[in-house]
Amino acid sequence: MAMQSRLGRCVLYAGVLSAGILTGPRPLAGQSADARPAIKVLASFEARQMNLQRGAWRSNTGGGLIREHATDGERSLWATFSRAGAVLWSTTGALAEDWSGYEKLKMDVYLDGSPLILNLQVVDEDGVRYTVPYYYLRSGANTVEVDLAGATRVVDLGHIASLSLRASRSPEGRNKIYLDNVRLTRGAPDTIPAELATMAEIPSIIGNLVSNPGFEYGLEGWQFWGRFDGGEYQATTASRGEAHTGANCAAIRSVGVSPGRGGLATDRIWVPRGGRYRATVFVKGKDGAVFRLGLANARFWGGAADVQVTPDWQELSYEIAVDDDRKPVRLWLYNVSSGALHIDDVALVPEKVEEEEVSDEEALKGQAEVRISGEFMYVNGKPFYAKGVVGCQEPEKHLTGTAFN
Repeated sequence: MAMQSRLGRCVLYAGVLSAGILTGPRPLAGQSADARPAIKVLASFEARQMNLQRGAWRSNTGGGLIREHATDGERSLWATFSRAGAVLWSTTGALAEDWSGYEKLKMDVYLDGSPLILNLQVVDEDGVRYTVPYYYLRSGANTVEVDLAGATRVVDLGHIASLSLRASRSPEGRNKIYLDNVRLTRGAPDTIPAELATMAEIPSIIGNLVSNPGFEYGLEGWQFWGRFDGGEYQATTASRGEAHTGANCAAIRSVGVSPGRGGLATDRIWVPRGGRYRATVFVKGKDGAVFRLGLANARFWGGAADVQVTPDWQELSYEIAVDDDRKPVRLWLYNVSSGALHIDDVALVPEKVEEEEVSDEEALKGQAEVRISGEFMYVNGKPFYAKGVVGCQEPEKHLTGTAFN
């Protein structure tokens, strides 16, 4: 996302910092949520002048603006998180914005130190609080994501006053975080992670119905539940050194005393037809992690035993059946034991089906409504797999600009 670079500075006093930020434009009066931009920047820490009434951030452990680990512009905001109770927060009114119509709150956080667990809290202008507890930050670059679907039932997203990040448990060793590009998003994922810009094209599977299958956009398109069967788990993404392909993979770590079940779930997948599908996933892990695949609105065509993972990547493959394509399918990827489970390159693709022979004469009869959605074609509302086009005398003239090559 291109933005104009600006100078920034901070004032540090008695352990409290105030940092100027660049805020996104407020929607025009009467502007509908659908007319708002897909990405709305709340804080980019590039403001030239300080504004203590609006745009101030504070920490109870010290910090300031710095030219390191910036993801939008030239500066980020750093704060020390090396003791229990460490907190970084925007002052009341700094984020007095209309968040309605947006799906997620995101922020880039670089952690210099050992893994850290945070509580994130959003407060509206009436003082009502929405808390996301136990958010796991790995060492290095993280993209924190908060699904606002839950927040909308608690706080008034039309009048948000402040945001805070607090250490929820005693940190191990000395930790410093660098915060940048606090933003709201809706619809498609926002910018491609910077580390992907210099990489070769990431391998893709034709016909894959899973959104963000390699976790290159963090946990965009995935949901997480961390407490099942008496266990407690945290989900995050791991960096290129851990990934099977690309720059990221997902990780589900046990943080409880006893094992249970913690899992990532795909968003709703609307399959093009009922029938047989194949699900594949790459997994690895350590310290006793065990992988389990779960299904919603689908069933296994064969067995699906739990898998004790190893430190090396291995591909798992499952045949599944979808009986009713009017209901969305979901894949659940669980860690059902201790340790850390890493997941990458998830896929759900249709198995090959027998094609019905249709004569050219039958194909030319009548007219039909043709719709292209992603990699699939629908004719009169039903999935259709074209062999070619017949009866077109001037293909370059009539097919240019269509989905046909």
